[in-house]
Amino acid sequence: DTAEAPKGVVTFQGEETAVLSGFTITNGSVSGIYCASSGPTLEYLKITGNTATSGAGIFCDDDANPTIQNSFISGNTATNRGGGIYCRKDASPVLQNLEITNNSAYSGGGICFDRAESNLTNLTLSENTAERGSGIFAKDGSHLDLKNTIIWGDTIFFDPDPDDERNTLSVAYSDIQSGQSGIINSQYVILKWSSGNINTDPRFVDAENGDYRLANDSPCIAKGTRTDAPETDIVGSPRPSAGSLFPDMGAHENQAQKLYVDAMSDGEGTGTPKLPFRTITQAIQVA
Repeated sequence: DTAEAPKGVVTFQGEETAVLSGFTITNGSVSGIYCASSGPTLEYLKITGNTATSGAGIFCDDDANPTIQNSFISGNTATNRGGGIYCRKDASPVLQNLEITNNSAYSGGGICFDRAESNLTNLTLSENTAERGSGIFAKDGSHLDLKNTIIWGDTIFFDPDPDDERNTLSVAYSDIQSGQSGIINSQYVILKWSSGNINTDPRFVDAENGDYRLANDSPCIAKGTRTDAPETDIVGSPRPSAGSLFPDMGAHENQAQKLYVDAMSDGEGTGTPKLPFRTITQAIQVA
């Protein structure tokens, strides 16, 4: 991906800190957005159907540190790295409230990190495709912190190059398919597997037709942490939703949540079907 200088339908360079909000970027024959040595805020975007060698959706290059939030990144195709997002050369984007689905690449169908670092909070990655890391591919000293994130129908892959600097990965309050065992080449990463992680079908509303919201019986509801969680979800709905003590995992906050009460519970519940409150009074105090 170094043979030709990268380009974007929209380009940010030279310490730009502009805000790009509310646009659809589609059908480009280069990266949808290219950021180099810049820190724009990219929000409420739909980035879809773009094609490029690398970084078909968004390309973060040369110390770029954009905030990318509240956006849908889908159906982008890279022939090499990063169908959805590609980050390299010490890029350090903040990624939150993103739905990254149905993108493709050779490495990193959803996101590719090459000597880059990022906090990934309340992301949904699903149904991306790649030879290496359909969800996430990382190499050469990349440092990733996943929180409140769903990776389902996708894999996490670390490049098995013994000459690369060791990668680091921290995972907390996230739904990762196959759990720790689903991380490919985990010997090439320093892994911190923190509390709150699950390995359970998130039960999207209708993934086959592109609806990655959480169904009302999803095990990801109210299973996230408030720490560093954004105050709204991908479409601007409150996070946590009304009546919930804790945010959901993933990009979407379930807004139809019910509180459950069971007189036989241990009194330590949070109002979910599996952890109900013991009394109606407890539920009313939260509602």
